[in-house]
Amino acid sequence: MPFDMANLTALAARHQRLMQIRYGQESHGLTAEQKLQKILHYCAVELDVARAGLWRLNSAGDAITCTLQYERGKHHYTKGPELTAARYPGYFEAMRRDRIINADDARRDPRTADLTETYLKPLGIYSLLDCPTFAGGKLAGILCIEAEAAVRTWSLLDISFAAAAADAVSAIQEQHLWEEERRYNQFLEQYDSLTGLINRRSFQQQVFRDIAAKPDEQHLLALLGLDAFTA
Repeated sequence: MPFDMANLTALAARHQRLMQIRYGQESHGLTAEQKLQKILHYCAVELDVARAGLWRLNSAGDAITCTLQYERGKHHYTKGPELTAARYPGYFEAMRRDRIINADDARRDPRTADLTETYLKPLGIYSLLDCPTFAGGKLAGILCIEAEAAVRTWSLLDISFAAAAADAVSAIQEQHLWEEERRYNQFLEQYDSLTGLINRRSFQQQVFRDIAAKPDEQHLLALLGLDAFTA
């Protein structure tokens, strides 16, 4: 499918919708997982496929696990299996080499054929469209689009949209990791990492605030010292 004006307009509309999910008013107050659910739902509906899922690559790079999947027919979210490089070497090689895997006939495509008997056939999958997600500039997983019933020829418009959706997933996950790290650093600034109790600096600041809030009142402070404390 050539990228004529109609296709460019359609792609721009899809990008705008992805931006709304990430930054629009409807996203306010949503957790990272809720935003990811919206993206998966949008991918499945917009591409008219049975499933859209997120797979996470482990630290060793030899296994991926489906951490979140939207099943359109049942209209629900679930988790899926783990796939290993030892069992599916061709697929993992293609994932690292090609990054985007647009397997129209996934059961015959050499990049995905080793998934046929244990994954594709049992689930009735004929076509796969996989796009990478990243964290810290490194491959972190894939966004997997799965078409059932018949072989699907993925258009350039389909591939471009799926790649944009994967980029949106990467951005949401990066933001979530940054927020978690920020909260952890804030915790370390205020609490002792061993006991979980408020540390001396934060305790002193709290005492000074309490005294300043009620300067005309008397304050009683009791301190308990633990010398040579060990776990």
